[in-house]
Amino acid sequence: SFGPRIAATYMLDKSGRTKFSAGAGLFYLATNLDQISRPLTGTRTDQFFAPGTSALGPPETTRFLIDRSVLKQPRSFDWSIGIEHKLPHEIYVRAEFVQKRVTDALVFAPTVPGQLFGDYILTNNRQDHYDAVTVTARHTFRNVYPMLVSYTRSSSKTNAFLDYSVDGFIFGPQLSGPLPWDTP
Repeated sequence: SFGPRIAATYMLDKSGRTKFSAGAGLFYLATNLDQISRPLTGTRTDQFFAPGTSALGPPETTRFLIDRSVLKQPRSFDWSIGIEHKLPHEIYVRAEFVQKRVTDALVFAPTVPGQLFGDYILTNNRQDHYDAVTVTARHTFRNVYPMLVSYTRSSSKTNAFLDYSVDGFIFGPQLSGPLPWDTP
């Protein structure tokens, strides 16, 4: 897979105190082997009962399927810009913005929209969005003792939050939402 990348750094002043950097690239994501092997885990059968012992209906069966001929390799386009400035007393301050857009990520989706049980097929319908701003200050005392202070504000969202599995208890409509590393 062709993954072009480019990066550059430029000194904004002749004294070398302010540096600008930027980069962008296309990255292909590693495949989660758990998702690829999920159809090998078998089927799940659920039987629901009314209070007492009477069944509410026939058993519900859930299967996970893969059609490898239609899957694409998940990828992300990442880019960042940053500026670093050297203050008096050898203090360096840096501000950076990073953006990552994941497309064609793998997710199981019901073959019939809105169904909770039945067949789920592996698709490339997941998209993730990550944005972060980081401010960092660093200084080395006596050329031996480094100190670093950093603050990051980020947002990480997806359009397919649930990861269905045979042994999972959660079956519901696939919705968008924040990812676990969303740190506003």
